[in-house]
Amino acid sequence: MSYEMKFYIVRKGHAILNEEKTHYWANIIAMFNYCQDSDLADWIDNNGKDTDQFITIDDKDITRDCYGKPLKEVSLPDMISYLEANPSDYRRYQPFLNLLKGFNESEWDDGNGLAVLRYGY
Repeated sequence: MSYEMKFYIVRKGHAILNEEKTHYWANIIAMFNYCQDSDLADWIDNNGKDTDQFITIDDKDITRDCYGKPLKEVSLPDMISYLEANPSDYRRYQPFLNLLKGFNESEWDDGNGLAVLRYGY
């Protein structure tokens, strides 16, 4: 599958309960517009999980991407490991990897940790 992707690096949040489901608010730390990479998209589809986190953009709570699919969650170390094991000449690859490697998870660890959320558009 190949479609445009944005990645949100988030600090996983605390529970917000409603009658239907428990959701967890994710605090957006950074966003990276990666665009298209079918190999990366396929890896996330196979290795990521449908997140129980939601992000807020323009006062809207987002749990699904533009295609109606749930946001996919990947741990920061897993995303870095995949990118390092699969180098690419794509011009956005190295800046994205550098961004991810710039995070020290221990500085953000309040019991919930960091995650990378994929949003397709």
